[in-house]
Amino acid sequence: MDGLASGVTAISAITFFVISAQAGHFLVGALALAVAGSALGFLFHNFPPAKIFLGDSGTLLFGFLLAALGLKLDLVGENGFIRSAIPILALGVPIFDVIVVVIARVREGRPIYVGGLDHTSHRLAGRGLSARSVALLHYATQIALSTLAVALLFVTWEAALWVVTAT
Repeated sequence: MDGLASGVTAISAITFFVISAQAGHFLVGALALAVAGSALGFLFHNFPPAKIFLGDSGTLLFGFLLAALGLKLDLVGENGFIRSAIPILALGVPIFDVIVVVIARVREGRPIYVGGLDHTSHRLAGRGLSARSVALLHYATQIALSTLAVALLFVTWEAALWVVTAT
């Protein structure tokens, strides 16, 4: 869907930058800014109605870079639950989409590696939302999850558990 992957990537990468800057991990922060900049630069031409398209290779590259950022983010001193919850929330929309697609394809007996129209964006478009509305809804959801991820740096373990359980 137009603008979806690049916009969510930019939001997640900015989240990783904020978290890594707070933790003093400047190399991770620099990579996060580079990923965010490339995603935002592409989004300028890819926001609905798109002039150019990302394709599978671009989406996989963005996914790989976000996964690398999430793995390299080392929050030393944080509780193990918080250390795990922050990258999961920072990548909440893509993780949710993967879970929905895998469950749907396993239920239908289809291979999970074959493309289809069962992603959350296609489901929302099938319910009548425009491509622009779908993209903005995904952005808003990722911004909310990213805000929670950053907030986990500043709360107690009990509050973090409550926040993650509530989401």
